[in-house]
Amino acid sequence: MEPQNVFMIQTAPDANFARPIADLAKFEIGDLIKDIKAKIFSRSSFGLRSLNRIFRKMDERGDRRLDVDDFRWGLLDFGIQVSPEEAQEVLNHFDSDKNGSVDFQEFLRSLKGDLNERRLECVRKAYSILDVNGDGQVKLDDIAKIYDASKHPEVMSGSKSERDLYIEFMSLWDTQEKDGIITFDEFCQYYSDISASVESDEEFEIIMQNAWKY
Repeated sequence: MEPQNVFMIQTAPDANFARPIADLAKFEIGDLIKDIKAKIFSRSSFGLRSLNRIFRKMDERGDRRLDVDDFRWGLLDFGIQVSPEEAQEVLNHFDSDKNGSVDFQEFLRSLKGDLNERRLECVRKAYSILDVNGDGQVKLDDIAKIYDASKHPEVMSGSKSERDLYIEFMSLWDTQEKDGIITFDEFCQYYSDISASVESDEEFEIIMQNAWKY
């Protein structure tokens, strides 16, 4: 006798268990944003900087806003799979003036939050080492000379080499003026992005101390 496939349909014991298929696809916006954030930082502690750069390249008008398709393709370009429906939910959440576009800077700010006072003090200490004259004129070359990538968590874990981490770190600095000068505000913005991937103040402090030797 030839083997046969046997199929069985199991019905719910009560009609109350029934749910429309459309309901199964619904999701909470807070959970969706948390999931996107986790995926960003699973790739790199510099993830927000990289994603911000992708969004800015797509922002042809220079108004920091993207329509739902560009926003979704920016995430896909970064490596995050987002459905058209999920992208639309994010857009609806951040489209404060209801003009059909998302303010991607507001979206990124919602992921990173602000530096608390303890972390801000770490950033001040690091910047003071670089700004030896106290004039707020730190050059990108100065950062390149002092930054130590050897004890970065991604290097210590073996997920990246010290050289690759260093190159990535240096490539993601953006200055307000294309003069190679990093202001304290820009330094804070950089580490605000990094801070979002660090769970505890103690870990953030160790990362800063290892990088800048203070």
